[in-house]
Amino acid sequence: MLTAPGAPSTAIGMLVPVSNTLIGLVLLASGSFGLFGSVLGERIVILVFALLGIAGAVLAFTLPEAGESEQKGGLRELTPLPLQLAH
Repeated sequence: MLTAPGAPSTAIGMLVPVSNTLIGLVLLASGSFGLFGSVLGERIVILVFALLGIAGAVLAFTLPEAGESEQKGGLRELTPLPLQLAH
């Protein structure tokens, strides 16, 4: 079992169910586009994809630049914890 020094032993074990749930939701959402394509038609699905792409581009432009938070004294640099095999 992988553990990080100073981290609770259940911290890494909780990542598996959370990641499995998230990937299941992504698969369910992506599979629903096939259903929408059958029911609503391909043009509607392509329109929805285009709108999602435009919304993603607008959201990307509203995000701060990568170095801005460091200049303002915001977020500190995160260092990864070294992983060790527990016996």
